Parts: sequence; C-alpha cells; structure tokens
Amino acid sequence: MSTTIIELMQAFVAMSVFYVWVVRYQAVVADFAAFQLPDWLRDLVGALKLTGVALLLGIGDGLEGMGAALIGVFMVGAVMMHLRVKNPLIKMLPSFCLGLMALLITMNYYVL
Repeated sequence: MSTTIIELMQAFVAMSVFYVWVVRYQAVVADFAAFQLPDWLRDLVGALKLTGVALLLGIGDGLEGMGAALIGVFMVGAVMMHLRVKNPLIKMLPSFCLGLMALLITMNYYVL
C-alpha cells in the first residue's frame, strides 16, 4: 500500500479517536455506563487510546505501528462490547472500520 494512503489512514484514525475521547467524551461516559464498566476502566482505556494516538502520529520515533496495534486491540474490544449489549450494527460500524484501518496500518509496519 502506498505511503500516502497509510499516512492518511494514520491521520484519520488518530483524529477520530482523539475526537471521540476528547470532544465527545460525554458519549464515551454514556457508552461505558451502558456497557456496565467501571469509571476507572473507562479512564484507563482513554489514556491508553490517547497514547496510541500519540504513537500513531509519530511522537515516539518509529512506534507508529505500535500505536496502530494498540488502537486496533481496543477497537476489537469496542466491537465485542457493542455485540455484548446487542447494539445495532450501525453503532458498531465506526469501531469496526477504525479497527480495520488500524490493522492495515499495523500490517504495513510489521508485515509488509
């Protein structure tokens, strides 16, 4: 896959995760309440996802793939939680798509 496409996906995934966990934080609070998960776990997940964003954007020298992998793992978890509470497919689509992009980015750094 071309470097430009990978960089665009990195920027899109990073902006999306940042937007949800910073700008739309109240929606995250509501989701975690619906998932019946504790506040401390929500805060830990948020800190780790924002760390993944920083790595994905190249804050850690050469750790972009690690950031993508970290975000990808959490997106798999998000899809599983949506399935657990039987949310409609449209509600889990963003997590699925971001997870897929994170997987492609990770593969670009570690497999291809």
